[in-house]
Amino acid sequence: MKKPNFIIIGAHKAGTTALYNFLSQHPEIFMSKVKEPKYFAFKDEKKTFTGFNDPANIREYCNEKKYFELFSDVKNEKLIGEASTIYLYDERSVYNIKNRLGNIKIIACLRNPIDRAYSNYLYARRDGREDISNFRKALDIEDERIKSGWGPLWHYKKKGIYSKSIKKYLEVFGKDNVKIVFYDDLINNATETLHDVFKFLNVNDFVTIDITKKYNVSGIPKNKVINNLLEGKFRFKKIIKRCFPNSFLINLKNSISQHNLKKAKPISFEDRSYLIKYYKNDIKELMKITNKNLNHWLK
Repeated sequence: MKKPNFIIIGAHKAGTTALYNFLSQHPEIFMSKVKEPKYFAFKDEKKTFTGFNDPANIREYCNEKKYFELFSDVKNEKLIGEASTIYLYDERSVYNIKNRLGNIKIIACLRNPIDRAYSNYLYARRDGREDISNFRKALDIEDERIKSGWGPLWHYKKKGIYSKSIKKYLEVFGKDNVKIVFYDDLINNATETLHDVFKFLNVNDFVTIDITKKYNVSGIPKNKVINNLLEGKFRFKKIIKRCFPNSFLINLKNSISQHNLKKAKPISFEDRSYLIKYYKNDIKELMKITNKNLNHWLK
C-alpha cells in the first residue's frame, strides 16, 4: 500500500493550494489525486456539519480504503504527499497522522491571521456559502454558529490561532520534521521558498517550477451566473469529471474563476484593529515557538 510520507497541514487560505500545485510539478514528488481529503481529521466518522449551503463533502475520504486509493498511481516518486488544511485546526489530526504514518515530514503554511480570516470570509462569499455581507457581523456570530454545528469553513477567527497547534506538531514530530512556510515568502519569493522546501524534503532543489499561475483566489464575482456554474452542485459536473483529468479541470476552473473575479474592498481599519487585539497574545507566542519576527502582523 502506498501512503504519504509528508503532509501539508494548513492553514486555510494561507497558500496551501499554491504549494500543493507547485510540488505536484516536481518529478520526485507525487501529490494525492485531490487536495483536501481530510482523512486524518474525520477518519471513520459519520460527522455532519450544518451551515449555509454547505456541500457536506467531508465524508468522501473518511474510509481508509478510499483514502489510500488517492495514492494508487504512485510510480517511482521519492515523496508522496497530500494537503488538508483542517489538520492544523483539528486537534485530533496530529495524533491520527502520527499513529498511522509514523514520523513523517510536516509542512505548515501560515499567514497573517487577520488577512487569513478576511480572505476566508471572502472565499465563502465567493462560493455562495456566506449570506452575511458584513465581515464584522460574521465574526460576531462565529461562536454562536460553532455551537450550532457550523463547519470549520466558517470559523474565521478561530482558525487563525496557530501557536497551540504548531507547538503540538513540533512536539509530536520533532523540529527537524516540521517546516513552516510563511504565505508572504511563498507569494513574494516563490522560487527561493520552494528551493528551501525541496531541501527540507530532500529532493532535487534545482527543478524548474511554473510559479506564474494563481490558485484559489478570493474576490467578488463579476457574473453570479458564471460563479454559480463553477461553484454550485450540478449533475453535469460528475459527467465532466469522468471525461477530463482532474488537473485539467482545476486549471480550467481557476482560469475562468480568476477572470470572473473583481478585487474586494480591503478589510476596514476597525475590523483589523479588532482582530489585532484578538490575535495579539497568540502571535507573540508563535514568535517564541518559531523564533520568527512577526511584529508586522500586529500593525
